Amino acid sequence: MRMVDGGSLLLAAAMLLLLSGCSDNHETKAAVWADTAANTSSQVIAVDVSEQGEVRMTNLPQGITALSAAEEAPQVVLLGTDFVERHGTLPNGGKLLQQKSQQPNGPQPQPLIAMVEGAADVFMRQAPTSAWLPELQLIESGLQQFQQRRDDGYRRHDTLVPYLRMHSQASGAAGVEVNAAVLRGRGPALFLNTDELELLACLDGQEVESGGRRLSCHTDWSSNGDLKAPRINAAVTVTVGKNDQLMLKRDLSETTMARSMSELVHKLQLQGTDPLDIGRTVRSLYRGVWTQERWRHAFSQADIAIRLRLIS
Repeated sequence: MRMVDGGSLLLAAAMLLLLSGCSDNHETKAAVWADTAANTSSQVIAVDVSEQGEVRMTNLPQGITALSAAEEAPQVVLLGTDFVERHGTLPNGGKLLQQKSQQPNGPQPQPLIAMVEGAADVFMRQAPTSAWLPELQLIESGLQQFQQRRDDGYRRHDTLVPYLRMHSQASGAAGVEVNAAVLRGRGPALFLNTDELELLACLDGQEVESGGRRLSCHTDWSSNGDLKAPRINAAVTVTVGKNDQLMLKRDLSETTMARSMSELVHKLQLQGTDPLDIGRTVRSLYRGVWTQERWRHAFSQADIAIRLRLIS
């Protein structure tokens, strides 16, 4: 799955702290740990925070204490769970990133930033980059267009970010699970794999490349406005090529896709998360009735019907 430009506000904003070497919310002192482990790359930086609030950046070049002092931006920045929980999102971090990228030879590539379950430095030492970087890049490409909605003028309350965690394989060896995490506040509430992320992107009205085909999606959300017995309807239109296999078995394809989307939305309801920002649309139709707090509860209890139509 490939989609277009953007990034994660939470993770981009956290870069404000990294670039300056301090936090707006806590007095911290950056401590740099040299890491020469054979399975780590100089292009991967791990960022954690101690119980005393001291920021630790592992694998920075020797003598460097903030990313702003590095000659080149790293390829990947891994943020530990405690770091994100402590610092959350910081305002105007994106502006500083843009200033950092304005080099004489033009804008420089921005690092791919992901959350890690537990300590980022421990993860970096235990998991070879080759075990997780390709899939991380795939997940990141699937998250980019969600950020475009934020860049167009409003901020979503539940943010999607790349998330890495260790897990045990059947063989007993340690593996790496790469997902998209739906953040509610400063912690993950739900994890989505690449297939679920494609479905979510289509529900979000994005263009999705999947399985060698391009899907152009559009979704209209509506509601009865009833707080006690909320009902939400989604009318999804998916445009595919005229000779696409989906069109050859249109009825079955529509039923299967709609059912998969319904199952995904139900998972969101169970966790009270709304990364699609359906609430923004509904609240705009019933101003003064659906507050953010009321919406959270109503969404988790709502009867949601998804109708999907394939066209070419």
